[in-house]
Amino acid sequence: MGLTITKEQCEEFLKLDKERSALDQKSRALKKRTDALKSHFKAFLAEQGKDSVKRNGFQLTLVDGKPSVSWKDEFVRVAGPLAADEVLTNAERSKGVEVTPVS
Repeated sequence: MGLTITKEQCEEFLKLDKERSALDQKSRALKKRTDALKSHFKAFLAEQGKDSVKRNGFQLTLVDGKPSVSWKDEFVRVAGPLAADEVLTNAERSKGVEVTPVS
């Protein structure tokens, strides 16, 4: 076993994890705002009864999104809630790493 853990690695991890957390928070706020604008644009297009309009130097067009399936809901619908509970109960749990300073 030649692996070692240095103080610098642990400090870097904590610093980067804190930075990542702050960026995640900012990203969620940006997504919330862009989602609100998308909803506004969709409502406008629906109100106009059009799939595409030009406004203020921009083209707004409804486009098909990627197919999406709510797998949990679909599994419950097809297999039933008891099967879903069984799958969840028997699911393998992954291991993570937590780093905390020691006083």
